[in-house]
Amino acid sequence: MRSAGFLVFVILSLIELRTSSSADDTLEFQKTLPPPVMVWALKGHNVELPCDVSLPTPEDRINMILWFKDTTGIPFYSLDARDSELYKAEQMAVSRWYFKFTKSTGGKLMIANVLESDKGVYRCRIDFSDSPTRNFRVQLSLVDPPESIFVMDSQGVEVHNVAGPYFEGYDLQLSCTVKGGRPKPSVSWWMNGTKIDDFTEQVFQDQSTNRLLIPVVTRDLWQAVVECRASSTPSIPAQIKTIQLDVYLKPLTIKIVQSGSRELSVGRSHQIQCESVGSVPAANITWFLDGDTIKHSFVTVMDGTERTVSNLTLQVDAHDHGKELTCRAENSRMYAPAITHSIRLNVTYPPILSVKPVSIMDLDQIREGDDLQLNCKVDANPPIRYINWYHGSQVISTTSEVRHQDHRRLFLTNLNASSSGEYVCVASNSEGVSRSVPYNLKLLHTPECAPGTYSTMIGALRHETVEVKCAVKSNPESGVKFSWTYNNSRETLPIPGSRVSSDGLTSSVQYTPITESDFGTLACWASNQIGKQRVPCYVHIVQAKTPDTPANCSLNNETSIITCSPGYDGGLKQYFLMEVRNTEDPIDNEVDTPPYAELPQQLNDQDSDGGTPALYRIRNDEALFSLDSLDTDYTYDLYLFAVNAKGKSEPYRIPNVKMRSSQKLPRTNKDPSSAMAQVSPLLIFIGISGSVLAIIALVVVTGIILLCRKKDQTTPPLRRNSQRSAQRNSMRGSQLNNYGDNIFIKTSPMSDAESDDEMNEGKS
Repeated sequence: MRSAGFLVFVILSLIELRTSSSADDTLEFQKTLPPPVMVWALKGHNVELPCDVSLPTPEDRINMILWFKDTTGIPFYSLDARDSELYKAEQMAVSRWYFKFTKSTGGKLMIANVLESDKGVYRCRIDFSDSPTRNFRVQLSLVDPPESIFVMDSQGVEVHNVAGPYFEGYDLQLSCTVKGGRPKPSVSWWMNGTKIDDFTEQVFQDQSTNRLLIPVVTRDLWQAVVECRASSTPSIPAQIKTIQLDVYLKPLTIKIVQSGSRELSVGRSHQIQCESVGSVPAANITWFLDGDTIKHSFVTVMDGTERTVSNLTLQVDAHDHGKELTCRAENSRMYAPAITHSIRLNVTYPPILSVKPVSIMDLDQIREGDDLQLNCKVDANPPIRYINWYHGSQVISTTSEVRHQDHRRLFLTNLNASSSGEYVCVASNSEGVSRSVPYNLKLLHTPECAPGTYSTMIGALRHETVEVKCAVKSNPESGVKFSWTYNNSRETLPIPGSRVSSDGLTSSVQYTPITESDFGTLACWASNQIGKQRVPCYVHIVQAKTPDTPANCSLNNETSIITCSPGYDGGLKQYFLMEVRNTEDPIDNEVDTPPYAELPQQLNDQDSDGGTPALYRIRNDEALFSLDSLDTDYTYDLYLFAVNAKGKSEPYRIPNVKMRSSQKLPRTNKDPSSAMAQVSPLLIFIGISGSVLAIIALVVVTGIILLCRKKDQTTPPLRRNSQRSAQRNSMRGSQLNNYGDNIFIKTSPMSDAESDDEMNEGKS
C-alpha cells in the first residue's frame, strides 16, 4: 500500500511540473534571463557546466535543482533535496550526467564523453525554500581543433624540428601560424614553461599568427627549446609545436698551459696545451710563433662541444728564446672576433759563442808590438758560469766568474809572431759546454823559423855535399828574402847569394865540408816588408858518427813484436838491425863493419872475426821487429843495433828469450849451432862475381878521389865543387845474409845498390 501511494505522488508531481514549466520555457521567458555563460567542450572529452547554487540568505535552503536544454520544458536531469542536505540529495540514474556539489566550487553538471548533440543552451533552475526560483544559463559549444600549425623562419622557410643556426649577439625571428579552429585559437610562444610572447595577429580570416622576435641571442638560448601553443579555450589542452634552437656561440676563454717546467730546453720535444671554452661548435685553434703559423697541432673536443683543447709538440732552438707563442681560438661558423692568449718562451740552450776583436784599427794591418782586445760574444740562457780562452790547443786565460763584460775579453799586449794563430773562447752553462768558431789572428811580423827548425843538425862526411834547408813563417808571405852566413869558432862569413836558392818561404844552400874546420854552423836569415828576422835559423854541420844505441827496447809476449826508441842517428840516415843468437854466444860489434854492403855469399860458420854466427839477422828502417817463431827447446839472446854509413851502434841486449810452442816455424836443422844450409851454385857464382866487380870499382874510384883532393886542398869548403869522398877503408866483406835458410831480412826502401853506395861512403 505504501509503494502504490508513493507512485501516485510522483505521477501527480510530474504533471504539476509539466504544466507549470511549459509556460516558463517559452522563448519570451528565455529572453528575460541573463545571458548564458559560454562553455567549450571537445568532442569525446568530459565537460563541466556551472550552476550558481549559492543561497540568497543564510537561512534559506535548496529544495530542487532541475536542468533543461534549449527551449524544452521537461528537465533532463533533476536533484531533489527537500528531505536532505544538497550533497546528500538523491540524483537521477543517468549514465553520462552527474551533478557535483562542493562548498568550495559550488555546483557543476558533469557531462561525460561529449557528443555532437550535446551542444546548445543549458538552463539550471534552483528552487529555494523561501527565496524565488533562480535560473542560470550555460552555452555549451563544441571546439573545432586547428587544421594545422607551422613555424617559419625570417626567410619564410618552414622549420620542422630545429631552427637556426642563430649567432650569439644577433637577433632571432620565428613566426607560428595556426590555420582553422573554433573558437579562433590564441597563438603564444613558450620557453622552459614560461610564456614569452602571446600577441596573436590575424593574417587571414582562417589563420592566426604570432611572430617571435628576440633582439639579442644570448648564451642561455644554446640548446633551448621553444614551443608554439595554439589554445582555443583554457579548459582545452593547447596544440603545441616544439622547436629546438641551434645557436652558435663565441669562445669565451682561452689559456695556454705548459706541462712540466716553464723552461724549454733546446733539442727536446715539449708538450704545450691550449684550452678554449665556450665555442659552439668547437673552436678552431691556431698556433703562432712571433706571427708565423705553426702547423701539425692535434685538436681534441672535450665535454660536449664547449671545451676545445689543442696539443702542440714544440721543438725550439736558441733563436726562439723570447719569442711570443700565441694560441688563437675562433668560431669559424660565425662572424665574431677571435680571442688569443700569448706567452713568452723561455728557451734554455748552451752558449753560442763568437770571437770578435774590440778594435777600430785596420785588422789587416796589426803588426808586432801592437795591442789587441778580443771579445767573446756570448748568447746563453741560463747565463754562463766561466770562460776559458785558448790559443791553439793551449789555455791562456781562465775566468771562473763572469759578472760583467770585461770578464769576456782577452787582452793581448805587445804582440809578436807567436801571437798569430787561432783563438777560441770556451764557456758553459747548465745546458752544456760550447766552443766558438776559431778567430784566426794574422799578425804582420818579421820572419821566424818554422816550428821545429830553430836549430837543426846535419851529419856530413868530408868531401860530401849536403843540401842545407831553411824554412820560415812570415806574414806577409810574399816578398821574403833570404841570406846565409857561415860560423865556426874563428870567424863568420857571408855566403854569396849565388849559392842560395829560395822559393817562397824556404831557402837552401849546397855545402861541402873538406877539412875539420869546415864543420860549423850555418845561419839562415829572412826579411820581409816588416823587417829582418831577429833570431836566425841555425843548421849545425857536424861530422857524421855511428848512431846511438836504441833505447827502451821491449818484447810483447802476446804479439812477439819488439819496439825500441831510436837514438841520435849520428847525422846520417840510419836503419836498425836485430840479431838472434844462442845464449852466451859472442857477438860481432866491430863499428867499421859495413852492414849489408854485399849480396849474399858463401861464408864459413864463423863471423869474419871468428865469432859465432848469428842465427838470424833482420833489418828494418824503423826500430820495430816482428819475431818469427824460434825453436822452443832453446833460449836466445836478442841484440838490437842502429846502423848508418859510419857503422853500427853498441847493441841493446834482451837476454834469455824463449818462444812459445804455438809460434814455432819450420827449420832445416833442429840444432841451432848447425843452422847452416847449403847455398845453391847459382848464388855462389853471383856472390863471387859481385865481389870481384866491387873490388875493381873501388880501386878506380879511390884513384879518382886522390887526384881531386890534391887539386882542391887550398879551396874553401863553400867554393869547392860538390864531390863525394873516394877514400874508403878496405872492406872486410859482408857477413849478413849468409846463413842459409835461416836468414830473414826485411828489406828497407833502400835498394841494394844504394846500400852499397852508403856503406862505401862510411869511411873517409
